[in-house]
Amino acid sequence: MINATTPVVALVTALTGAVGYGSSDAIEPVESSSARARLNAELRTAQVELSCDHRGQALHAIQRARRELVADAGTAQQRVVLEQAAWQVRHNDHVGAVSSLEALRSAGPA
Repeated sequence: MINATTPVVALVTALTGAVGYGSSDAIEPVESSSARARLNAELRTAQVELSCDHRGQALHAIQRARRELVADAGTAQQRVVLEQAAWQVRHNDHVGAVSSLEALRSAGPA
């Protein structure tokens, strides 16, 4: 006599075994996306602080964004743009700083 549950058990066993072969690469974009979201939040905070003429708070937000770039292995070009924005803030070029920060935010992932 043939057992009717044998194909179902075989299918469940096969699917369960296949789950173990998943790629770990699927996890990395989520982490990278999260790091990018934190970076964008700090850049946006810096822009808002500049629009309120809070230079000190804007520089602190830029410092936090710099840490996010270092932790997420941002590109050298991204770090240069962020340093340029900090320099612009220190030299009262708020329009240029906001423009630099926006360029970095819209550039997307590294």
